[in-house]
Amino acid sequence: MPHMVFITSLLLLLIPFTLGLVVPHDDQQLTTRGSTSFSQVVEYLDAHNVIRRGHATDDLTWSWTLANMASTWADKCLFTPSHGVLSDKLSYGENMVAATGDFSPTAAVQTFVSDESAYDPANPTYNHFTQVVWKGTTEVGCSFAKCSNIFDSSQGEATFHVCFYNPPGNVVGEALDNVQL
Repeated sequence: MPHMVFITSLLLLLIPFTLGLVVPHDDQQLTTRGSTSFSQVVEYLDAHNVIRRGHATDDLTWSWTLANMASTWADKCLFTPSHGVLSDKLSYGENMVAATGDFSPTAAVQTFVSDESAYDPANPTYNHFTQVVWKGTTEVGCSFAKCSNIFDSSQGEATFHVCFYNPPGNVVGEALDNVQL
């Protein structure tokens, strides 16, 4: 029995180091906050990074600062841009989407990039897709909330996903340097 306790204790000591390698993080403690679980953090990151790799763009790292801001906004259940009001020290880009039923972080990110076909390098427009693949963006933080006020009550409760990005993408005049098809 003592052998088992030692192994469990050793594993518990190693978990923070393992998690730090899987999900890069900023200077805040590596714990889940708000409604975002560790598995959802991994899911948000994986969904973003799979798409970014397909567009010759480096992987994003997770930011708990951005995730906390996203949680604050999602909890308001306001399906409208935040316009940067959550931080006077950090500018950020944002993507938001809501749907009823089972709407996972992966499905949310796939919805963000569903407007890829609308992007024309000869006449760049900025949309959800361009923010996801923006080369200059290095961090993401996301969260979600269950909201009863986004859609008509007959449609049921919505899952409202919010992702914030740093540095922000979709900078006018910089698309050709930051978006690869």
